[in-house]
Amino acid sequence: CSALKDTGIEKVWNAVLEYIEFTKSNGFLEEQRMRQAKYWMYEYINEALHDHFFNQEEIKEKLKMFEHKVIEGKMNSFFASRNLIEDYFKSFNKNI
Repeated sequence: CSALKDTGIEKVWNAVLEYIEFTKSNGFLEEQRMRQAKYWMYEYINEALHDHFFNQEEIKEKLKMFEHKVIEGKMNSFFASRNLIEDYFKSFNKNI
């Protein structure tokens, strides 16, 4: 098709409409929308938890210290992350 020559546009548009109708009739479109809605729900939860975790002053301070120790090989990265997460939940549970 060519928009410049004004040829084939209707044919392409009809193919698009046929595809939309096909995906609606076989349930693909609805299934895809549900999958996307679920994805965005989890994405928002992950982002909110991430932001809350990294904005805690205690975590910020300890994170810097642990980061240096991990980079220098003085601390295991799994120990550091577990310790930070445990501290986060301890402080979080105190505030409830």
